Amino acid sequence: MNSQKIALISHRIICEDQPNPIHGAILIKDEIIEDIIPISEIKHDILAQEYVLEDLGNLYILPGLVDINVSFASDGASIVTRQALSGGVTTIATTDSIEGDLYNDIAPIQIISDSTLNEVKKQEPERIFAYKGFLVPQGPNSQILKDISKAFEVCGNLPLIIHPEFATPEKMMQATPYRLVEPEKRIFNCKIIITEEKDVYASEFKLDSDEENEELSESCEDDYSASESCSEEAPEITVNDFDNGDNCLKPIAQNFNSMRLCVPERDKKRVSLPTLLGVDNSLIPPVAHSPRHHSVQCIGINSRPIPLQDIPFIRKGIQVEQAYHEHISKFPCDWEVAAVKKVLEADPKNPIHFCNVCSSEAIETINQIKTAKNGLKVTCETSLPYVYFTETDVKPGDTRYKLNPPIRDLGNYRSLWQMIKNNQIDCVSSYHQPVNPPLKFIGDFTRAVNGVISVGFNLQCLWTRIRTQIPVDEESDYISLISLVLSTKPAKILNLKNKGGIKKGKHADLVVWDPEGKTKITSTLDRFPQMSPMIGEELYGVIHRTYLRGALVYSNNRNIPRGSVLKKS
Repeated sequence: MNSQKIALISHRIICEDQPNPIHGAILIKDEIIEDIIPISEIKHDILAQEYVLEDLGNLYILPGLVDINVSFASDGASIVTRQALSGGVTTIATTDSIEGDLYNDIAPIQIISDSTLNEVKKQEPERIFAYKGFLVPQGPNSQILKDISKAFEVCGNLPLIIHPEFATPEKMMQATPYRLVEPEKRIFNCKIIITEEKDVYASEFKLDSDEENEELSESCEDDYSASESCSEEAPEITVNDFDNGDNCLKPIAQNFNSMRLCVPERDKKRVSLPTLLGVDNSLIPPVAHSPRHHSVQCIGINSRPIPLQDIPFIRKGIQVEQAYHEHISKFPCDWEVAAVKKVLEADPKNPIHFCNVCSSEAIETINQIKTAKNGLKVTCETSLPYVYFTETDVKPGDTRYKLNPPIRDLGNYRSLWQMIKNNQIDCVSSYHQPVNPPLKFIGDFTRAVNGVISVGFNLQCLWTRIRTQIPVDEESDYISLISLVLSTKPAKILNLKNKGGIKKGKHADLVVWDPEGKTKITSTLDRFPQMSPMIGEELYGVIHRTYLRGALVYSNNRNIPRGSVLKKS
């Protein structure tokens, strides 16, 4: 515990209960904000006898950021929390295991599925702040949550976090040899694709018998065009089809040749991706450019190249799905809307939170249902990549941007920002998902693993996008709005009573920030800096200090591991 008593004085303090920044002092004692005093009431001589005074001038003091959607994955807790701390994040919520040194406080979240609901009901989770469920499998051996009503029963007063995703027929039947393949094994499969000039694509639809499989395979041998396949009429898919599981795809399989859905994916060409990685172009044989596709261009990453030996299959070139819009087409907005409706049909009495909502239509649906059903405790969250990038930022083959759901068009981007301003979106998370380069730098959106390196960028990225669109006299209002969606509201969603605001009695989690300074994202970030699409970006906002429970834990690019796993109060 920090026993030193500190007084931080600033002209611009963003307090939880104040609409505008105040000029005053934050008094810190034993990890807690003891009081907040207006400058008119401060007597420096008397205050200096009891507190160590720190005059921060015109720098903003914001509450520490709360990021409720972070994955540690293979990077581990220490690497991810250190990067988060440098971006002003003092609290992280995650479903991953927590090991090693922690640089910010952690609020654990537990994943639940139909097979684990009975176990959850018997538990008394002292350190669980929310439960999380997925409507469709997220990978091999992953469990799904179909019994929404029962899930609400076992969650009690804890929020249930739902990733609103349905699998479209096209997505579930899309041609890929990587269906249900462990990520670690995909490199081996990629070598097969590189060395063999064959059509290795097959339907994801699981037929009931080998005879049906042969029948479907024989029908694929006929000549056809993509336009012909689109002209055939498909059965209507409704929200209720969710309950039928795989059965909903059987009528589609009868009317559709699944290979016809994949005509664009079969028409591949070999391209080289050395410019994306900064490696020697001579190591990869040249290819002829096809008039049907754009060639992969140099992304211009301002960082050290990944050693070639770390990605062995790059030497021979790879198949690239050139058009990003083909990837987007597998994740239509309608299915986000359908997932939202399906969950809210259960009329939940306890808190429900939708994470990773990308579609503005889905968010509009959430707000409409919330208005129609008085007393419904529902919140929603979008993620940083969706309000910083648009699909035009994604270069051909640049799979660093691959997310689920995908980064959408400019119209959706503008709608999301308007919803943030209108308080229709409760919070913005990083949706940080680290992925090792061999599983990400594949150049093919069909095969690359989902995930973007984005933790620690929330404050600077949101401010950079807002700053150029508002007059100077409105800056403080929008900084207060950013503090609301990055700190106050995410803390309230998880009922983190001591986090998310500058208020008497709360933890002294603080960020000292200069909105006029500039930060250039360089290769010093993270373990694999090239994995982040933020590399090379110049962002407004420089973080000078970060305090965690009253202790100075970040200053001048120096981090101190002082985080802990939170307990429910």
